[in-house]
Amino acid sequence: MNFKITILTLLITFHCFAQDNWQTYTKDNYTIDYPSDWTYSNQKPQPTIQFVLKASPNSAKNDQFQENINLNLEFLKQDKINLDSYINTTIKQILSQVNDAQIIENKLIKSNDLDAKLFVWSGSFGNGIVLKFRQLVFIKNKTAYVLTLTCTETDYESYINIGNKIFNSFKFKN
Repeated sequence: MNFKITILTLLITFHCFAQDNWQTYTKDNYTIDYPSDWTYSNQKPQPTIQFVLKASPNSAKNDQFQENINLNLEFLKQDKINLDSYINTTIKQILSQVNDAQIIENKLIKSNDLDAKLFVWSGSFGNGIVLKFRQLVFIKNKTAYVLTLTCTETDYESYINIGNKIFNSFKFKN
């Protein structure tokens, strides 16, 4: 009996300490949490990218690619764009621009009580590395918020749990 109590105490302790190693990034109308061994960067490879969260530099040891999560905002001109039409347009763009793109998953989910699309696809970009993208898309106030986990295809399974935790921490403030 004492052994079970000891194990339970250790599990609770590890769980509590594991949650303390996270940081929060707050912007005007949203927050997102990320592990402390990841780094926040406001370097914007594109003007619509709001931030990039980069995995530990160790993630690039074997394949020269640093897994990351970014947030892209797209201001929508049409009032009636919904998640389905937004994703359908995105799929058409991907298939026309990435020759070997594969659409893996596309489904409506709830994330923090909001409708969202979970969209997964992969493709190569001529550098010999196949990338896999897991995207969580919200539409709020005529703006598409697109969170993207980008990994090499071989490392994707290693990052899906932490990616989901980061995605699930994304919250609108109002």
